[in-house]
Amino acid sequence: MDLFIWFERNGILRFHENEVRIYLVDKEEYLFIGPILYAHSTERDWYWKNVRPLARGRVLEAGLGLGVASKIILSSPQVEKLFTIESNPSVIASYDRNDPRHVVINSKFEDFISSYNPLVEGLRFDFIFIDTYYYCDEDLYPELLEVVHKSKELLKPNG
Repeated sequence: MDLFIWFERNGILRFHENEVRIYLVDKEEYLFIGPILYAHSTERDWYWKNVRPLARGRVLEAGLGLGVASKIILSSPQVEKLFTIESNPSVIASYDRNDPRHVVINSKFEDFISSYNPLVEGLRFDFIFIDTYYYCDEDLYPELLEVVHKSKELLKPNG
């Protein structure tokens, strides 16, 4: 049975480019990259309760997904600018929100934080949000710890 048959029967294919598909089912969105479910808008409440209260100043976000976390972060009046790092150009193409405070950069997060020099770039971040399914595999936990360690170097004091 085709993986997407259920979504095609019960929802609407809202976006499809290369390996990226977004389905709308019962007012919720589901993002697939290839056969893997990467994001769904049902996470909205968790972001609202756990991420929005911490977001302030200049924010760095790993991964765009459906943009649910991005929209919630930008809903905070304490956020001056949100920099989202997304490696998949088709995911970026699917994002339909235009906010002058939101900068989306096409890069792997690991490459961005390895090459970003806050002394040269002239800014550090007040809050960094890493929310990517890439690190869900236990074998990748050492990589995640390295990313967290490198990310800490980009935080402002008290960030």
